[in-house]
Amino acid sequence: MMANFRKTRPEFGNVEAYARRHRRIVPVLGTTIQLSLQQAERATPLGSLKRLVDGSAFNMELLSTVVPSLRGLVWEFRKSVVAAGYELITIADDIEVVLLTAEEPGSTFELEGRLRGIAARIVVALEYGISLCDITVVAESSS
Repeated sequence: MMANFRKTRPEFGNVEAYARRHRRIVPVLGTTIQLSLQQAERATPLGSLKRLVDGSAFNMELLSTVVPSLRGLVWEFRKSVVAAGYELITIADDIEVVLLTAEEPGSTFELEGRLRGIAARIVVALEYGISLCDITVVAESSS
């Protein structure tokens, strides 16, 4: 079971940092999808996004500290308003969380499914993954 979880847990590239609303973008490795985090409109300034500096490593544990309430939210699929392509967007902890792809869809239904699949993998990893990894490390070290 743990090997299967490790295969489905999303992995991320390094952070690209931008000044506007402290936007941070990280690629979802093995896909054409990027994860974007930025301060929501009219939100009070947040220090959590400022911690993510340009070029730094990004992982699921870090994501859980930046947007701890990301689990179980409703995501909206739409044509991107800031870039070419499509996005899946939600707001958690005064942070706009966007999964974005510039990929031209064979069908928007299929593309929405891929974006929702990544969102689901992220939510599952946030809900179960961090504690599962901790349990596995303890179990493997006691063997």
